[in-house]
Amino acid sequence: MACGIGIYIGHTAGEEAKQLEEQRIHYVQEGETLWDIASGIASDSDDIRQVVYELQTVNNISGTEDLHPGQRLIIKF
Repeated sequence: MACGIGIYIGHTAGEEAKQLEEQRIHYVQEGETLWDIASGIASDSDDIRQVVYELQTVNNISGTEDLHPGQRLIIKF
């Protein structure tokens, strides 16, 4: 059983490290919109609307909230 717990703990720690590696911080520039940011990080096959939604969700931004220069956004990959 101890071995099983060690494997589980190791797996959980690995997942947390993986999550940290798969995100970066973006600082909003003057006049920049969520659409602009999403366009810059989306792949050709991504729906920009989905990327905008994910940015809003991860950063707790409502649909009517404006971005501000210097605002820090988390971008997850």
